[in-house]
Amino acid sequence: MSETKTILYIDDKRDSLDVFRAHFEKSGDKLLTAATGKEGLELLAGNRVDAVVLDYQMPGMSGGAVLQIVKRVAPGLPVLVLAERSMFVPQDVRNVTTVVPTRGMSTSKLVRAVETICETRIAKSLRRGAASA
Repeated sequence: MSETKTILYIDDKRDSLDVFRAHFEKSGDKLLTAATGKEGLELLAGNRVDAVVLDYQMPGMSGGAVLQIVKRVAPGLPVLVLAERSMFVPQDVRNVTTVVPTRGMSTSKLVRAVETICETRIAKSLRRGAASA
């Protein structure tokens, strides 16, 4: 059985947070949700998080601003950026994280994308551990 993951999902659309929670928690993992970038960063500071799902286009603190802080305080943490269209996300953001266009994406595909970035992080960690042994 795989280890329980804690995912932080930051999105200003409450209905998106609720739908994702219903699908994601079926797997037994924990989901922390935040409706603002500030709230999300507070949750990140107070919890062990395995991955972040981040809406790029949010009012107030944008997803881009949140991403810069996340990458500074937790450099190895995988982040999945959600955008209506990935072409609207600047290249520098696409270089440091996974960007997923949300148009036409089902919740189950989004859950799988989160699982994939978590698995990739674990694999990288294992390779680093083997290399230093």
